[in-house]
Amino acid sequence: MINPKIFISLHVNWSKNKNLRGPVVIYQVSGESYHIAQIIQDHLNNYYGIKKPILKGNPYFLMKKLDMPSTIVELGYISNHKDFKILTEESSQDELVAAIVSAIEEYFLLYPAESE
Repeated sequence: MINPKIFISLHVNWSKNKNLRGPVVIYQVSGESYHIAQIIQDHLNNYYGIKKPILKGNPYFLMKKLDMPSTIVELGYISNHKDFKILTEESSQDELVAAIVSAIEEYFLLYPAESE
């Protein structure tokens, strides 16, 4: 039986405004979702060299049905030249993965999951 402790949905953003760039992390209304979102946003902000806040999300169907902390992570804007390069080059994809893994490890250090 699978018993996930967190849910992270990874996406790529797009906008008509080609100047928009960087990660957008959306949390659901719960303290634990807020915390994991903030940690992921901080790690991705460090990677991108920018400061963006997390956003409170709408009550998305899937996330309303989840019992664990859940976030949506928009990894960058494919419509922005700098982000496009980050999102499509293998080396920077590996760095994005490392940033997210590091964020997850930090989250579980701060908020250990209960064993079952």
